[in-house]
Amino acid sequence: MIGALLCAAACAGAGFYAAERTQERMKLLSEWQAALERMAGAAGQELPLPDLLRAGDAGRGGPLAQAAALLQFRPTIGPEEWINALPKEKLLRKEERQALEECLPGLWAPHPVWQKRALDRAAGQWREFLRENGRQRGRPRLYRQLGILGGAAMFILLC
Repeated sequence: MIGALLCAAACAGAGFYAAERTQERMKLLSEWQAALERMAGAAGQELPLPDLLRAGDAGRGGPLAQAAALLQFRPTIGPEEWINALPKEKLLRKEERQALEECLPGLWAPHPVWQKRALDRAAGQWREFLRENGRQRGRPRLYRQLGILGGAAMFILLC
């Protein structure tokens, strides 16, 4: 009986964990979209790169603020080394990481218009990622329900 309860709780926990991760991913995608749009807006103001990154971060203290701090600590760092030093977002898919890694070297462009183009292109890709993710909005609820139903089924089978 205790084993059945433990299995049921494990299934339910797995469903709730999957739902939580899915919601975190949705939030992360929205935050990156907003950051890219803020940076694209700030790119026309001819800000230095650390300030442009801080504008995208909007005081959150996230990866863009860390990237700005890295640039101030090591101003001669190149784009490739800088991108490799950035914290990796584990919730992003491969194509989303690639979109960021393709966009970020554009921030080293000598002219703000080129920076803005790189950021606008990345923001456009990000809108597609959000649209795709938006089609899956009911997934967290589904994952919770499947976890509970799976747990109930395991309990019934093991009793």
